[in-house]
Amino acid sequence: MLVLLVSTLLFSVSRAEESLFVREGGSVRLDVQEYEGLHFRALSWRFNITTAILEYINKSKDLDVFYPYKTRAEFDKKNFSLLLKNMQERDNGIYTAEINDNEGVRRHADFYRLTVQVAPPTPEVGVALLSSAGGFCKVSVNCSAKDTWASYTCDHAHCTQVANTTSPTGVNIIVTATNGTIHCSSSNRVDTKTRSESTKTICKFVCLCIKPAGLFVGNVKKSMWIKSESLWVSCLYFSQTCLYICLPSVILSVIYIHLRLQAVVFTMRYCCGAYSL
Repeated sequence: MLVLLVSTLLFSVSRAEESLFVREGGSVRLDVQEYEGLHFRALSWRFNITTAILEYINKSKDLDVFYPYKTRAEFDKKNFSLLLKNMQERDNGIYTAEINDNEGVRRHADFYRLTVQVAPPTPEVGVALLSSAGGFCKVSVNCSAKDTWASYTCDHAHCTQVANTTSPTGVNIIVTATNGTIHCSSSNRVDTKTRSESTKTICKFVCLCIKPAGLFVGNVKKSMWIKSESLWVSCLYFSQTCLYICLPSVILSVIYIHLRLQAVVFTMRYCCGAYSL
């Protein structure tokens, strides 16, 4: 701590610290800003002020890369940037580019705070039916990843967060819905993993046609409700031959059923395949 304080007092810092995040096992390039106008006798890259990574002599173009960075560090003699490879959590810390200028003054040319993060795990997602009526489906979604989780309620296109936990490792959970598919994403500053689940299995609706026996139904579009076997279902529209409705497939047990409505027997038959949110 004392060394860091003394170093800060001795060296003038040319610009503010920049925070960078890198995935564990990945690489990161640290640049020297405004390098084209930089005049110096020697330049060095350092880790946490005291550990030298490399030293470059401008006049002779000599370069020394120090252990343990010999196999992990690359230096660009044209723009003086440092490439670090195979980053690990032990590499978290402060990286500085220091120069000795032509007057012998030593100062910081650039200053980075680097954080190495493990990529978040692919989340686990569970979807359960909450309600299904009138052609609309609502589901409960639980999404979890490592040390955090979140619960949402979703329809076919929108999700609302119900509860969540705060991850100590910085992993965030977000749940969205598009066209009846639930997307659960876990993310941090270096990566995002997503798992998707379709709601077609639990939110499938079977479209049926109620055909009047010997009765002509005019081509009039309207909305109404029919109650059959204590189940309310939404009538979508009338056509010249059929009255189309949608029933949740989890409730439908037979395709051929009979209804008596206004003293007319209607035969309900399968007519247009499966429809889902």
